[in-house]
Amino acid sequence: MDSEKKAVTVSVALCTYNGERFLQQQLDSLASQTRQPDEVVVCDDCSTDDTVAILDRWAQSVPFSVRIIRNQSNLGCFHNFENTLKNVEGDIVFLADQDDVWHADKIEVMLNVFEKNPNVGLVFHNTNVIDAAGNDLGLDEIELRGAWRLTTYMRQLSPNLDKHPITSGCCSAIRRTIIQKILPLEERFGHDGWIYLFAPAFADVVTIPDKLISYRCHDSNVSVRADLNEQIHHFDQYVRDYYKNEVYLFLTCDQFKEPFLKRVEQAEDSVYKTRLLKYYNRTQKRIKHRELIQRNLFIYSPLFVYELLTFNYWRGFQPMKCIAYDFWTGLKNAFRLESWKGLLRRLGIGGTINHGLRK
Repeated sequence: MDSEKKAVTVSVALCTYNGERFLQQQLDSLASQTRQPDEVVVCDDCSTDDTVAILDRWAQSVPFSVRIIRNQSNLGCFHNFENTLKNVEGDIVFLADQDDVWHADKIEVMLNVFEKNPNVGLVFHNTNVIDAAGNDLGLDEIELRGAWRLTTYMRQLSPNLDKHPITSGCCSAIRRTIIQKILPLEERFGHDGWIYLFAPAFADVVTIPDKLISYRCHDSNVSVRADLNEQIHHFDQYVRDYYKNEVYLFLTCDQFKEPFLKRVEQAEDSVYKTRLLKYYNRTQKRIKHRELIQRNLFIYSPLFVYELLTFNYWRGFQPMKCIAYDFWTGLKNAFRLESWKGLLRRLGIGGTINHGLRK
């Protein structure tokens, strides 16, 4: 009786603030979808340019419902998105930024994923990246920042990042039933970070390879540096050195761990919640072992052997680098050394080292 099955409804949650520069292109792409939304809910954060006028004209020209909510005071990006999510009514909610361009089949492709699997609660897609003029920069979302996100605290809190390195809100769609469970959002995570981290406590997450929007990089982006090459270099450096930073990051991110764990533990019991907590506890134990090994390899050598034999290093990022770094750091700290040369001297192997200093 498929014909009697209730049709799935789609909402687009769009936030705007002084967006007149690129907004019309985004609105045109929403109106051109092969599967049009049932409603678009816009929260405008006290724009002082022609943003609202553009929205009003567009709302009169499209065949679906458009609700424009003007905030009484400026809420900022995070709370503006939260306000928008509180007002959507569709079964599946798509998050939209004001400056991107959606590909015509975005809603149709993503909706198909939800309809095929009722256990899926959150879907991400890839992007191509464009500049302010709309020129393709030859990057996708993962190349832009996905690998970097594999190395943040988010990796230590979620079992899904290896499979789903894309976390941007503009690349996501989520069931409204999940939104109702994750509200209120936690500001310190950002709206998209919180959705990514907490939604897996209730449903499956899926990432599809399709590039379904053109993500625009320009000088007014909230989450991307104006100098794109500098940002990519910064991210690459962070990824390269993560084997050194993992322990420090974990020991210093209590501001993220505590609110996250508190909300997860308060969630209804399910296989998803159990999996999330199991991953976190296992990760916490692994990184604590790394911290002890780095203090003194001799004292904590049983932990080092245990981590190797149980393949726990391979549960993390950059396992071979982590093994080498822990071995050397633990050995160095055990001998209170500064370098391998110091170790050789301590063992009586290196002899006198001529540094070539002039008299």
